Amino acid sequence: MKRLILICVLISSFTIHGQETIDTQNLFVRVFDMQGNKIAKGVIVSWSENGLVLQQNKKSTEVPFNNISKIKLKRSGGHHIGIGALFGATVGGVFGITTDDGLWLSQGENSAAMAIVGAMLGSALGGVSAALKENKTLMIEGDISNWERQVRQNQQP
Repeated sequence: MKRLILICVLISSFTIHGQETIDTQNLFVRVFDMQGNKIAKGVIVSWSENGLVLQQNKKSTEVPFNNISKIKLKRSGGHHIGIGALFGATVGGVFGITTDDGLWLSQGENSAAMAIVGAMLGSALGGVSAALKENKTLMIEGDISNWERQVRQNQQP
């Protein structure tokens, strides 16, 4: 019984954390050039008339606005699937260890089997959330005035 309560508390703490509001100061973006190729990704640090400054893995990159066609906000669908699979495998593995009855499988085999099932279910749920999420795309088309206009629109309530 204690294990079940522990698992429920663990799962609910992740869902509570997932419902926090998005901090626009730490907004993750993907930047695409005029040909549609992804040229940069990271968290927006600042911008000037020269370009957009992004940071990823403690490395800053400045992308000139005249090279930017569009900016997609938030992460791609594959990120949701991967996080869902990781979370499902972790929960499944812990659940497999705690519910081992020793009749058919050893504790390690039971944990591995439940981790695989959890990863499949988690990736399926991640895929559903990726399909249902609403991605926002900012069209820059190489013009800083488009960026400034869209930033002002998104800051208003």
